[in-house]
Amino acid sequence: MTNSRIGFNVHATSQNFDKNKLYAHIQKTHPAWMLVMDGLQVARDIKALIPECNVIHRAWPDEEIWKQQSPAEWVANKKREIGDADVWCYTVNEMGLSDNLANWFTGVIEAAAAVHLKVVIGNCSVGTPAPEQWRSPAVIKMLQALDKHRDIAVLALHEYFILVPASGVLGGYPDNAGVKPGEHGGINLVPAANWPSADHMKTFTCFHCGRFKFMIESCVANGIKPPRLVLTEHGPDDVSDLKAWAEQQPKTPPYTGIRGWKSCVEAWKKFYPQWTAEQTLFETIKWLDTALYQGTCVEGQLIFSWGYSSDMWQQFDTSQALEFQHLLETYATAALPPVTQPPPVPFPPKPPAPPTPPPETLPTAEVVAFRQLIQLDAEAKLLVDTIKAREDANEADEKQLDVITGKMQEIIEKWRKTA
Repeated sequence: MTNSRIGFNVHATSQNFDKNKLYAHIQKTHPAWMLVMDGLQVARDIKALIPECNVIHRAWPDEEIWKQQSPAEWVANKKREIGDADVWCYTVNEMGLSDNLANWFTGVIEAAAAVHLKVVIGNCSVGTPAPEQWRSPAVIKMLQALDKHRDIAVLALHEYFILVPASGVLGGYPDNAGVKPGEHGGINLVPAANWPSADHMKTFTCFHCGRFKFMIESCVANGIKPPRLVLTEHGPDDVSDLKAWAEQQPKTPPYTGIRGWKSCVEAWKKFYPQWTAEQTLFETIKWLDTALYQGTCVEGQLIFSWGYSSDMWQQFDTSQALEFQHLLETYATAALPPVTQPPPVPFPPKPPAPPTPPPETLPTAEVVAFRQLIQLDAEAKLLVDTIKAREDANEADEKQLDVITGKMQEIIEKWRKTA
């Protein structure tokens, strides 16, 4: 039995890579998922140590391979590459989700199912795809294929936050969320005591971590069971829409910006003086696990990274973060306490049935639609103000605004016809 949704994105070609140290750690946490880049033997070892773990192997470079090989060619080549290794095969990395790519993914799933090759599709970067892309006919067909072949196909997304795990759950800056940038009166989501509850997270839009909700909405609207989902990259990183805010926070030498956890140390000292940097990293991942991912189709949160394949990723490396690793081990053990059998007892008398609760009064469809309009209007106004305040506003922001206003128009047209 796996104990933890939290695993790692492992760079097996990292300098001074200590595989035995990694193996000792994961034998204590028993992660449900792990990813190994450029290390098929390491992937084999992990599978042998923890047979119930789903191990993904990624062979880099892989970004443009979908333009070079047909689905059938890619599947045949991967089958030869992994041999008899019981691993999942990574397809492409952070290539968005165009209709052409969605059609390629669908072809890969169908070809892989024929030879029982396990594949991981998507791996879209944080902030993508745009919500409307999940509703295109090509993507709907891809989601149907994922549902049909759940034993050999999973969807993967990358979900990152910047400094604060609740970044992006509402529009605006994390220390003043829900209002226009530069104004006062918003919600300060920086203090750990203010990180939203699981119930609140169900109502928030979630532009960074939790963005998979847009995919869920599309599945529900089209009668599709949401696919199995793995976050193949997860943790703190730069996100473009909050770059201006992050630049105002303390920097950690020698890093000139804020991305991986090592570059967050000085800002975290300011925000969370009660914790070390490694405990702060743990608390952010733990909060996301409990408040956002539990009870969803997300099966694994793979922290980027264990080791680093090039110097640019050194600030993300957790392989030497011993306190962080220990906290994960303790959390995994506490997450699933051992099951003990109670001693036999005499059959007690059957208790009386509880009183029947009064029927719940549900809001009318008109009230629900009106509430949706109010929420969408607030999101639209906030996004407009955010775009005006940012120097790096781009086409993705405009598309997001179009999606929100499109939803509002759909609701208005629906009730105009029934009036």
